Amino acid sequence: MALDNSNRTQRGFTLWMTGLSGAGKSTIADILVPELARRGLRVEHLDGDVVRRGLCRDLGFSAEDRMRNIERVAFVAKMLSRHGVAVVASFISPYQAMRDHCRREIADFVEVYVRCPLAVCAARDVKGLYKKALAGQIPAFTGISDPFEEPAAPEIVVDTDRETPEESAGRILRWLEERGYVPAAVRPAGETAREAAAAAAPVAVAVHGLQTVPAGKRDTSSGNGRSHPAAPEGAGGSGTPAAGLDEASVLGPIPPHGGRLVNRELAGEEREEALARAREMRRLVLSEKEAADL
Repeated sequence: MALDNSNRTQRGFTLWMTGLSGAGKSTIADILVPELARRGLRVEHLDGDVVRRGLCRDLGFSAEDRMRNIERVAFVAKMLSRHGVAVVASFISPYQAMRDHCRREIADFVEVYVRCPLAVCAARDVKGLYKKALAGQIPAFTGISDPFEEPAAPEIVVDTDRETPEESAGRILRWLEERGYVPAAVRPAGETAREAAAAAAPVAVAVHGLQTVPAGKRDTSSGNGRSHPAAPEGAGGSGTPAAGLDEASVLGPIPPHGGRLVNRELAGEEREEALARAREMRRLVLSEKEAADL
Protein backbone atom coordinates (compact mmCIF):
# COMPACT_ATOMS: atom_id res chain seq x y z
CA MET A 1 0.00 0.00 0.00
CA ALA A 2 1.55 3.28 -1.16
CA LEU A 3 1.50 6.59 0.68
CA ASP A 4 0.84 10.05 -0.70
CA ASN A 5 3.88 12.03 0.47
CA SER A 6 3.94 14.60 -2.33
CA ASN A 7 4.69 18.21 -1.39
CA ARG A 8 4.32 17.49 2.30
CA THR A 9 6.00 19.22 5.22
CA GLN A 10 5.34 17.40 8.46
CA ARG A 11 2.99 19.15 10.82
CA GLY A 12 3.94 18.53 14.41
CA PHE A 13 1.22 17.65 16.90
CA THR A 14 0.67 15.95 20.23
CA LEU A 15 -1.83 13.12 20.51
CA TRP A 16 -2.59 13.03 24.23
CA MET A 17 -4.24 9.78 25.37
CA THR A 18 -5.89 9.92 28.78
CA GLY A 19 -7.80 7.24 30.66
CA LEU A 20 -7.79 4.87 33.60
CA SER A 21 -4.96 2.44 34.24
CA GLY A 22 -5.64 -0.62 32.10
CA ALA A 23 -7.90 1.22 29.65
CA GLY A 24 -5.51 0.46 26.77
CA LYS A 25 -3.60 3.71 26.24
CA SER A 26 -0.16 2.15 25.79
CA THR A 27 -1.58 -0.75 23.78
CA ILE A 28 -3.13 1.63 21.26
CA ALA A 29 0.00 3.81 21.25
CA ASP A 30 2.11 0.76 20.40
CA ILE A 31 -0.05 0.33 17.29
CA LEU A 32 -0.10 4.00 16.31
CA VAL A 33 3.61 4.78 16.67
CA PRO A 34 4.97 2.30 14.08
CA GLU A 35 2.10 3.11 11.72
CA LEU A 36 2.88 6.84 11.88
CA ALA A 37 6.56 6.07 11.29
CA ARG A 38 5.60 3.85 8.32
CA ARG A 39 3.79 6.83 6.83
CA GLY A 40 6.99 8.85 6.94
CA LEU A 41 6.42 10.89 10.10
CA ARG A 42 9.00 11.58 12.74
CA VAL A 43 7.30 10.24 15.84
CA GLU A 44 8.06 9.98 19.55
CA HIS A 45 6.12 8.03 22.17
CA LEU A 46 6.01 9.51 25.68
CA ASP A 47 4.75 6.75 27.97
CA GLY A 48 3.78 7.32 31.60
CA ASP A 49 5.71 4.37 33.02
CA VAL A 50 8.86 5.16 31.02
CA VAL A 51 8.80 8.86 31.94
CA ARG A 52 8.40 7.96 35.61
CA ARG A 53 11.58 5.88 35.44
CA GLY A 54 13.58 8.69 33.86
CA LEU A 55 12.56 12.31 33.60
CA CYS A 56 10.26 12.21 36.63
CA ARG A 57 11.84 9.56 38.86
CA ASP A 58 12.13 12.14 41.65
CA LEU A 59 8.36 12.62 41.83
CA GLY A 60 5.78 10.77 43.89
CA PHE A 61 2.03 10.41 43.39
CA SER A 62 0.61 13.25 45.44
CA ALA A 63 -1.67 15.66 43.57
CA GLU A 64 1.17 18.19 43.45
CA ASP A 65 3.72 15.70 42.12
CA ARG A 66 1.28 14.36 39.55
CA MET A 67 0.71 17.89 38.27
CA ARG A 68 4.47 18.52 38.14
CA ASN A 69 4.90 15.25 36.22
CA ILE A 70 2.40 16.35 33.57
CA GLU A 71 3.91 19.84 33.36
CA ARG A 72 7.31 18.34 32.51
CA VAL A 73 5.83 16.03 29.92
CA ALA A 74 3.84 18.89 28.38
CA PHE A 75 7.03 20.94 28.03
CA VAL A 76 8.82 18.08 26.24
CA ALA A 77 5.81 17.44 24.00
CA LYS A 78 5.55 21.14 23.15
CA MET A 79 9.20 21.33 22.11
CA LEU A 80 9.01 18.17 20.01
CA SER A 81 5.77 19.05 18.23
CA ARG A 82 7.02 22.61 17.62
CA HIS A 83 9.85 21.08 15.58
CA GLY A 84 7.60 18.89 13.45
CA VAL A 85 7.51 15.72 15.52
CA ALA A 86 4.34 13.69 15.98
CA VAL A 87 4.13 13.04 19.72
CA VAL A 88 2.00 10.22 21.12
CA ALA A 89 1.61 10.69 24.87
CA SER A 90 -0.10 8.03 27.00
CA PHE A 91 -0.77 9.22 30.54
CA ILE A 92 -3.59 8.66 33.01
CA SER A 93 -3.57 12.45 33.63
CA PRO A 94 -6.66 12.14 35.84
CA TYR A 95 -7.45 15.81 36.50
CA GLN A 96 -9.06 18.21 34.06
CA ALA A 97 -6.64 20.95 35.20
CA MET A 98 -3.73 18.82 33.97
CA ARG A 99 -5.17 18.40 30.52
CA ASP A 100 -6.22 22.06 30.34
CA HIS A 101 -2.59 22.99 31.09
CA CYS A 102 -1.37 20.77 28.25
CA ARG A 103 -3.89 22.29 25.86
CA ARG A 104 -2.73 25.81 26.72
CA GLU A 105 0.94 24.92 26.33
CA ILE A 106 0.83 22.78 23.17
CA ALA A 107 -0.28 24.41 19.92
CA ASP A 108 -1.55 21.31 18.08
CA PHE A 109 -3.04 19.36 20.96
CA VAL A 110 -5.35 16.42 20.21
CA GLU A 111 -6.97 14.89 23.27
CA VAL A 112 -8.03 11.24 23.05
CA TYR A 113 -10.19 9.86 25.82
CA VAL A 114 -9.46 6.14 26.04
CA ARG A 115 -12.72 5.27 27.77
CA CYS A 116 -13.24 2.01 29.57
CA PRO A 117 -15.45 1.13 32.57
CA LEU A 118 -13.60 0.81 35.85
CA ALA A 119 -14.86 -2.75 36.30
CA VAL A 120 -13.32 -3.82 32.98
CA CYS A 121 -10.00 -2.12 33.77
CA ALA A 122 -9.94 -3.82 37.17
CA ALA A 123 -10.73 -7.18 35.58
CA ARG A 124 -7.81 -6.78 33.19
CA ASP A 125 -5.48 -5.59 35.99
CA VAL A 126 -2.49 -5.98 33.69
CA LYS A 127 0.02 -4.76 36.28
CA GLY A 128 -1.75 -6.09 39.39
CA LEU A 129 -2.27 -2.54 40.63
CA TYR A 130 -6.01 -2.67 41.18
CA LYS A 131 -5.66 -5.71 43.41
CA LYS A 132 -3.09 -3.85 45.53
CA ALA A 133 -5.16 -0.66 45.58
CA LEU A 134 -8.28 -2.51 46.71
CA ALA A 135 -6.21 -4.13 49.45
CA GLY A 136 -5.11 -0.68 50.62
CA GLN A 137 -1.49 -1.19 49.56
CA ILE A 138 -1.48 1.74 47.09
CA PRO A 139 -2.82 5.05 48.42
CA ALA A 140 -4.51 7.62 46.16
CA PHE A 141 -4.95 5.16 43.28
CA THR A 142 -6.90 6.63 40.38
CA GLY A 143 -10.40 5.20 40.13
CA ILE A 144 -10.26 3.54 43.56
CA SER A 145 -9.17 6.06 46.18
CA ASP A 146 -8.51 9.06 43.94
CA PRO A 147 -10.85 10.49 41.28
CA PHE A 148 -10.57 10.38 37.52
CA GLU A 149 -12.20 13.46 36.02
CA GLU A 150 -13.60 12.60 32.61
CA PRO A 151 -12.43 14.94 29.82
CA ALA A 152 -14.83 17.81 29.19
CA ALA A 153 -14.40 18.06 25.41
CA PRO A 154 -11.89 15.57 23.92
CA GLU A 155 -11.32 15.58 20.19
CA ILE A 156 -11.60 11.78 20.03
CA VAL A 157 -13.25 9.15 22.25
CA VAL A 158 -12.52 5.44 21.86
CA ASP A 159 -14.37 2.79 23.87
CA THR A 160 -11.93 -0.04 24.50
CA ASP A 161 -14.50 -2.31 26.12
CA ARG A 162 -16.43 -2.33 22.83
CA GLU A 163 -13.70 -2.34 20.18
CA THR A 164 -10.30 -3.90 19.65
CA PRO A 165 -7.08 -1.87 19.95
CA GLU A 166 -6.73 -2.04 16.16
CA GLU A 167 -10.20 -0.56 15.69
CA SER A 168 -9.49 2.23 18.18
CA ALA A 169 -6.17 3.01 16.47
CA GLY A 170 -7.88 2.99 13.08
CA ARG A 171 -10.47 5.55 14.19
CA ILE A 172 -7.73 7.80 15.58
CA LEU A 173 -5.76 7.56 12.34
CA ARG A 174 -8.83 8.44 10.27
CA TRP A 175 -9.43 11.54 12.43
CA LEU A 176 -5.81 12.62 11.95
CA GLU A 177 -6.00 11.98 8.20
CA GLU A 178 -9.19 14.01 7.78
CA ARG A 179 -7.60 17.01 9.46
CA GLY A 180 -4.31 16.87 7.61
CA TYR A 181 -2.08 15.73 10.47
CA VAL A 182 -0.99 12.53 8.72
CA PRO A 183 -0.87 11.51 5.07
CA ALA A 184 -3.65 9.24 3.90
CA ALA A 185 -2.74 5.78 2.67
CA VAL A 186 -3.21 5.42 -1.09
CA ARG A 187 -4.73 2.07 -2.08
CA PRO A 188 -3.58 0.31 -5.26
CA ALA A 189 -6.16 0.18 -8.06
CA GLY A 190 -8.71 -2.53 -7.42
CA GLU A 191 -8.00 -2.86 -3.70
CA THR A 192 -11.08 -2.39 -1.54
CA ALA A 193 -11.15 -0.47 1.73
CA ARG A 194 -11.71 -3.72 3.61
CA GLU A 195 -8.64 -5.32 2.01
CA ALA A 196 -6.52 -2.27 2.79
CA ALA A 197 -7.61 -2.30 6.42
CA ALA A 198 -6.87 -6.01 6.70
CA ALA A 199 -3.42 -5.57 5.18
CA ALA A 200 -2.58 -2.76 7.59
CA ALA A 201 -3.97 -4.40 10.72
CA PRO A 202 -1.37 -5.74 13.17
CA VAL A 203 -1.39 -9.46 13.96
CA ALA A 204 -3.52 -10.38 16.98
CA VAL A 205 -1.37 -11.05 20.04
CA ALA A 206 -1.67 -11.98 23.70
CA VAL A 207 0.81 -10.08 25.89
CA HIS A 208 0.82 -10.08 29.69
CA GLY A 209 -2.91 -10.65 29.93
CA LEU A 210 -4.11 -8.31 27.17
CA GLN A 211 -5.66 -10.36 24.37
CA THR A 212 -6.76 -9.10 20.98
CA VAL A 213 -9.83 -11.04 19.89
CA PRO A 214 -9.67 -12.27 16.26
CA ALA A 215 -12.24 -10.56 14.05
CA GLY A 216 -14.24 -13.74 13.58
CA LYS A 217 -14.99 -13.85 17.30
CA ARG A 218 -16.58 -10.42 17.57
CA ASP A 219 -20.24 -9.93 18.37
CA THR A 220 -21.92 -7.58 15.91
CA SER A 221 -25.48 -8.38 16.95
CA SER A 222 -26.03 -5.00 18.64
CA GLY A 223 -27.16 -3.49 15.36
CA ASN A 224 -25.19 -0.27 15.69
CA GLY A 225 -22.52 -1.25 13.19
CA ARG A 226 -19.78 -1.45 15.81
CA SER A 227 -17.84 -4.61 16.49
CA HIS A 228 -17.71 -5.71 20.10
CA PRO A 229 -15.23 -8.17 21.61
CA ALA A 230 -16.94 -11.28 22.97
CA ALA A 231 -15.56 -10.61 26.46
CA PRO A 232 -13.33 -8.09 28.29
CA GLU A 233 -9.77 -8.27 27.04
CA GLY A 234 -7.19 -9.71 29.36
CA ALA A 235 -9.42 -10.68 32.29
CA GLY A 236 -7.15 -12.71 34.53
CA GLY A 237 -4.02 -10.61 34.02
CA SER A 238 -1.67 -13.61 33.85
CA GLY A 239 -1.76 -14.50 30.18
CA THR A 240 -4.81 -16.75 30.54
CA PRO A 241 -7.76 -16.30 28.15
CA ALA A 242 -10.40 -13.83 29.30
CA ALA A 243 -13.63 -15.13 30.76
CA GLY A 244 -16.02 -16.32 28.07
CA LEU A 245 -13.25 -17.01 25.53
CA ASP A 246 -11.99 -20.49 24.92
CA GLU A 247 -8.29 -21.06 24.29
CA ALA A 248 -8.76 -21.45 20.54
CA SER A 249 -10.47 -18.07 20.16
CA VAL A 250 -7.38 -16.32 21.56
CA LEU A 251 -4.53 -18.49 20.36
CA GLY A 252 -6.04 -20.20 17.33
CA PRO A 253 -4.91 -19.79 13.71
CA ILE A 254 -5.33 -16.36 12.16
CA PRO A 255 -6.53 -16.40 8.53
CA PRO A 256 -3.96 -14.87 6.16
CA HIS A 257 -4.79 -11.81 4.08
CA GLY A 258 -5.90 -13.72 1.02
CA GLY A 259 -5.11 -17.32 0.11
CA ARG A 260 -6.32 -20.26 2.15
CA LEU A 261 -5.96 -21.10 5.81
CA VAL A 262 -3.66 -24.04 6.53
CA ASN A 263 -4.30 -25.71 9.86
CA ARG A 264 -0.90 -26.39 11.45
CA GLU A 265 -2.18 -26.98 14.97
CA LEU A 266 -1.14 -30.20 16.65
CA ALA A 267 -3.82 -32.63 17.74
CA GLY A 268 -4.12 -35.73 19.88
CA GLU A 269 -0.95 -37.24 21.35
CA GLU A 270 1.31 -34.84 19.45
CA ARG A 271 -0.42 -31.91 21.08
CA GLU A 272 -0.21 -33.40 24.56
CA GLU A 273 3.50 -34.16 24.12
CA ALA A 274 4.16 -30.62 22.91
CA LEU A 275 2.26 -29.16 25.86
CA ALA A 276 4.20 -31.36 28.28
CA ARG A 277 7.51 -30.14 26.80
CA ALA A 278 6.31 -26.55 26.97
CA ARG A 279 5.43 -26.87 30.65
CA GLU A 280 9.01 -27.86 31.38
CA MET A 281 10.41 -24.76 29.71
CA ARG A 282 11.41 -21.67 31.63
CA ARG A 283 8.68 -19.03 31.52
CA LEU A 284 9.43 -15.34 31.00
CA VAL A 285 6.66 -12.80 31.62
CA LEU A 286 7.11 -9.61 29.62
CA SER A 287 5.39 -6.32 30.18
CA GLU A 288 3.67 -4.66 27.22
CA LYS A 289 6.61 -2.27 26.82
CA GLU A 290 9.19 -5.08 26.93
CA ALA A 291 7.23 -7.12 24.41
CA ALA A 292 6.99 -4.11 22.08
CA ASP A 293 10.80 -3.86 22.09
CA LEU A 294 11.30 -7.43 20.84
